[in-house]
Amino acid sequence: MNSEKKSNTTIDSSILVSMFVKKEEKSNEARSIVHNLVSQNVSVILPNIVLIEVVSAIIRRTRSKEIALSAFQLLKGIPNFKFINVDSNLTEYCCKIAVEAKLKSLDTIILSTALMHNSKLLSFDKALSEAYAEIS
Repeated sequence: MNSEKKSNTTIDSSILVSMFVKKEEKSNEARSIVHNLVSQNVSVILPNIVLIEVVSAIIRRTRSKEIALSAFQLLKGIPNFKFINVDSNLTEYCCKIAVEAKLKSLDTIILSTALMHNSKLLSFDKALSEAYAEIS
């Protein structure tokens, strides 16, 4: 396991969805996590595809276009959140990680983003968190 200090953070969409869906069990915890990252101006690196997953999950859970679209606007407007494109380098890296981690495709993209950017990974997803701990 890599013991060097991580200067960036990557957040899984499980936290971001919970932040906007108040009926989620960990909604308050998710809001607290994001609030702390923003108030401490932590550099948060996210694959831009996370925005699609968050909006899709919110609309399925709440049936509210307003909540889903306002979540999109709010997230992309947070100054210390940097959304990166899934380019050919990240895609190739994801394919290598997919073989090791055996996760769902989007979880593999999030994990690979964290690893490529030497980020701490925050997630409510047990399988993703375990894969990160094992591979990093």
